[in-house]
Amino acid sequence: MQSFSGNEEFFFQGSKQGVVLVHGYTGAPGEMRLLGEYLRQQGLTVLGVRLAGHGTTPQELNETKWQDWYQAVEDGVQRLVDIEQKMAEGKGRGYERWATMHNLKQMAATLNVYQEYGFTSPEQLEAAVDTAYQEMRQTSSELKALETKLQGKKELQRQVLAYAKTKPARDGLKAQKSPKAREAYRQAHESDFIIAEVAARYFRKHGITRLPARKALQDEIEQLVSKKSGLYNTYHEQKQQYAELQTVKRNIDQILRRSEPHRRKEQSHER
Repeated sequence: MQSFSGNEEFFFQGSKQGVVLVHGYTGAPGEMRLLGEYLRQQGLTVLGVRLAGHGTTPQELNETKWQDWYQAVEDGVQRLVDIEQKMAEGKGRGYERWATMHNLKQMAATLNVYQEYGFTSPEQLEAAVDTAYQEMRQTSSELKALETKLQGKKELQRQVLAYAKTKPARDGLKAQKSPKAREAYRQAHESDFIIAEVAARYFRKHGITRLPARKALQDEIEQLVSKKSGLYNTYHEQKQQYAELQTVKRNIDQILRRSEPHRRKEQSHER
């Protein structure tokens, strides 16, 4: 499927007062469009920017830094300043025509995606938006549960390794022949025994009577990390699809609102 305009920047021409809208991390300009439309209705000029790496792939996003995102916002602000200067020079009509054509292209992209999904009614579109939202929430819940499990396994690994490092000290204590010697030995290796006791309390609290093999535990952690990465990619794709469908729905609603007065006018002429 083609890249949808929800991943593209949007611009609404208004007054000399302008606003730059910035989407969230892993998001896209489409998620800010509803707010942009509201601000346009209030008479403001609105530019929705796309941060570097966003609206593309997780790999491309990972290659960007916060400085790239900051630069995108700075560029957006500068573009609004340039637009205001051009309007002050009497070139506002050209920008207004550009904005009109840009919005028409957005609407055309909306209809293309509407047809590609095979929707035959706004009700089908609305149902698809609800389904996409539920799927995204489900994946988000799975991610949180997986993250909790992963953190638990990592903490267990940390305690197992810490306890294993105290083995020489624990074995040395057993080798002491008298209570006095054991007490002196314990004091000399106090930090090791504190670490061992903390780990032992952790094992008791979690009902662990037999420590897992370190290699098996590491393999399990790696499997969880791999599963988390795959699930995150799924969530990212679902989030993009949800944003895409939301934008389609908003644009379709806008088209229907615009055509409704025209239909009423035709009906009045028929009567």
